[in-house]
Amino acid sequence: HQATRSLLKDLHTVGIDKIGSSSYVLEENGSFYFKSDSIKTNTKVMFQEPTKMEYSLINSRESSANGLLWALSGLGRYSNFVQCKWDFSAQRLGLLASSPTCTVINEGFGLGHGILGGYITPIEEQYKSSVKAVSNILKGKKRQGTPVVEASKFYMADWKELERWHIPLNKLPEDCRIINMPFAERYKTHLIILGCILATSIIVVILSLLRLYRRENKNKQQAQESLKKGERFLSLALAGGRVFAFQLKNNYFYFDNDFYSVAGLEPKPLSIDKYISYLLPEDAQKVLHNVDRAHRGLLQKNISQTRCNFNGKGYQWWEYRYTYNIEENIFSGLCLNIQQVKEAEQELIDARRKAEESDKMKSTFLANMSHEIRTPLNAIVGFSNIIVSEEVELNVEEKQEFIKLINSNCELLLKLINDILDLSRIESGHMDFTFASINLTDLINDIYHTHQLLMPKQVELIKETPETPAIIETDHCRLTQVITNFINNAAKFTKEGFIKIGYSYKTGDSSVSIFIEDTGIGIPEKQQKAVFERFNKLNEFAQGTGLGLAICQVIVKRFGGEIGLRSEEGKGSCFTIDLPVRQENK
Repeated sequence: HQATRSLLKDLHTVGIDKIGSSSYVLEENGSFYFKSDSIKTNTKVMFQEPTKMEYSLINSRESSANGLLWALSGLGRYSNFVQCKWDFSAQRLGLLASSPTCTVINEGFGLGHGILGGYITPIEEQYKSSVKAVSNILKGKKRQGTPVVEASKFYMADWKELERWHIPLNKLPEDCRIINMPFAERYKTHLIILGCILATSIIVVILSLLRLYRRENKNKQQAQESLKKGERFLSLALAGGRVFAFQLKNNYFYFDNDFYSVAGLEPKPLSIDKYISYLLPEDAQKVLHNVDRAHRGLLQKNISQTRCNFNGKGYQWWEYRYTYNIEENIFSGLCLNIQQVKEAEQELIDARRKAEESDKMKSTFLANMSHEIRTPLNAIVGFSNIIVSEEVELNVEEKQEFIKLINSNCELLLKLINDILDLSRIESGHMDFTFASINLTDLINDIYHTHQLLMPKQVELIKETPETPAIIETDHCRLTQVITNFINNAAKFTKEGFIKIGYSYKTGDSSVSIFIEDTGIGIPEKQQKAVFERFNKLNEFAQGTGLGLAICQVIVKRFGGEIGLRSEEGKGSCFTIDLPVRQENK
């Protein structure tokens, strides 16, 4: 109703007071009515080009609306269907009409209902007006004071309908807005410009690459010429030396002729598999890895050292310095036998290590000796001065006690000196051994009786030997020294309990196992491997040089035996000495 009223108002403004054969009347309050039926159609005019524009309002809901059928039939060449109301009956009229259908309302426009376009208000303009009105109300403006204003209208057309009716764009008003236009059509000019820019850029890039290629190709040719000159110069420079040129290409090694004579090989190219067979396996893997890295462009220059056995007389060190030309897939370089250099390096490393060890051992030795020797000497000198002093009066018992302490410290000092002498003999390789057949049971008995009275209080010395004695070939004095050392160590760290010495042996065994077991403080597991190291002392406050167990180990190894250790901290330790028995005991 409002759309029809707006249309009539526009017609009245331009002086048109009839719609077809019907007159209309506009009331002041905005209502309207028609004086007669408006469905009559002048068919004669429809077949002729009209001299003026006429408007007819057609009610599609009335059964007598033959004007609607006439407009949809296409018989009127110069007739056009304009929708001014949108309802269910008008939804498909645009698709049924035989001429382009226009509209004065935006309902149904652009939704595929066959409406070409019209002079209408776009939806977005309605949104803007609505949002503006709502914004004014929210800002405090009274709703009753908000005027009803006419929204902006624009010429609009649907691209799909333009294509369906084959209507060119130049037939539309200049400011006509097009909806549903494809991206390529809407931005055709922009796309053409962008395509031209891209094409120009590609041409520029191609020309630049061609220029770079020509320059690189020229540089490559110059480099090849320089390389040839360098090869000739290198051949002259290496002719009298031990450096050999080589190349690896097409999986074959090519060496100088002098190389084959030095390596003891037949002068012919070596396949890479044949060359790899001459290398130490771990070095062969490195060579293959470097070749693979070069092929993948990860390695261009390299210096590698490998161990090669070309003549079957043992592996020797060779150094290879080479570069890889990825374009020609060729390795080029020099190789040199560096065996003498490696041997000299190893000798220097060994000498340096020995010097460091000697210096460390010397420092440790001097520190230990200065402490261990000073302690008994201080006791000897101190008690001797007291005994001979006229200012101090001593009774017989006190003098005897001091003399006993002096003797004890003299024995300790003597033992320290003997350990130092034994160590000196070990280092020089002049320790003498006198091997003879001995009865091991008799040896254990002698040691037991010697140390039985020397045990600390609350510590019992126990002996355990088999019924059948074992006869072994050994040095009686040195073996006694070893067992005595273990007993003294056990007594030093055992405050109560027992110390057990003995051995286990059965007829037919190839070895005998001597053991020294105690119930002392034990040795922590992480320190058990270090007890046989020279100058190593688990307790820095205990007397001794830290040489005893190291000397024992050297002696037992000279006997052809082994020393073992089982220990648990806080529960005690057990040292074992495994020695071979004499043949006739088997």
